[in-house]
Amino acid sequence: MRYSGVNVYYLPQLVGFSLVVALAILLGQFLSKKPGLAATMLVLGSASLFVKPAGLIGLPLALASTVALLEGAKGSKGGVLGAVYLFLVATFALGAYIGRDIGLAFMEDRLEALILAAAVVYALSSYKGNVEVKPPKVKEIAGSLAGLVAMAVIVLALFNVSPVYEPAKKEVLIWTYNVHQGFGPYRGTFNGYELVNLLREQKPDIWAAQEVVGGMIGNGYQDVPLIISVYLGYAYEYKPAVEGTYGIAVFSHWHMRTEGELNLKSVGQARPAQKVSIEELGITFVNVHMGLSEEERAMQAEELLSFAKASPVAQIIAGDTNAEPHERAIEILTRDYRDAFEKRPPYTFNWGNVDIENIDYILLKKDWAAEVKDYGCLCEVEVSDHRPLWALLKLP
Repeated sequence: MRYSGVNVYYLPQLVGFSLVVALAILLGQFLSKKPGLAATMLVLGSASLFVKPAGLIGLPLALASTVALLEGAKGSKGGVLGAVYLFLVATFALGAYIGRDIGLAFMEDRLEALILAAAVVYALSSYKGNVEVKPPKVKEIAGSLAGLVAMAVIVLALFNVSPVYEPAKKEVLIWTYNVHQGFGPYRGTFNGYELVNLLREQKPDIWAAQEVVGGMIGNGYQDVPLIISVYLGYAYEYKPAVEGTYGIAVFSHWHMRTEGELNLKSVGQARPAQKVSIEELGITFVNVHMGLSEEERAMQAEELLSFAKASPVAQIIAGDTNAEPHERAIEILTRDYRDAFEKRPPYTFNWGNVDIENIDYILLKKDWAAEVKDYGCLCEVEVSDHRPLWALLKLP
């Protein structure tokens, strides 16, 4: 769904789209009797990525067509071509995240063009006359769909199907936390279960999250915003930095509206910023993830400050700046914003006591009358390579 341009969705939409995808896979075998039509639908379905959210229809069609062409190519060189095609698409999707780092920025910016090119090559290579394919029986299709529907009903009954909103209040707990692409530090395992338990225990009201995976192939298409929402009932606004798969998100117990978003000028990986407003609390909030070089961060800080001060003016900037307190980037941001921390924590990033940095911040507009009641760092928590920073604010 995120590849189709839908940045924010909740459990019912995911379940519905999952049933559509399952149906496409099942019906793809019938389409194998018409390889010309399948090849055409593969190309058109891939092209739908250029007209988002048309991909919600186009991608299931492309998937059905891929299944059809694979079925028709069994036992021939077409089967090898099919495997190569799927490998190429997976490589493009994975390479999107590191495209700029390896000098191929177009892999990050034009993933849909690469997928379409691969689809055209595969469709032309795999096309041949009608082939004999034994389609599944009606009972097999009905049984599969019935099982999926039953599972969908169970999932919808067990989890939050939409945000759980709370009444407005004057004291709010603000977090900023980089979640390391959904992986725990040192061991490379998915940290979703630990993250959900941490959030359930600490109960932040608003959370600025960075390195949020919304369906990146390198993480098995785990959708962290959806996971947080279904388990804990948070509303969220997601800003992908790379083709709908990876970016930043703000989670909240109140309605939010996106006021603006951009990718900051970068010399490395795309670095996103987003601005959301929470009307019930009367606040506007900027979430950011900045670059890896000091010069890049200084450049991005100027752009970020202009973004935050543009109407509606943000009272809070939170995020992973990758900048130590003495850096030029922080000097720029603190022209108009103050650190919510009177005393900085010992670190906010710690990779096995080898690489230790103080780079995550909650900054407040200097002329904003909010009071910092308390603040801190959960520096012993190792769900991510970063540590959660929090500030308890009394709103004016």
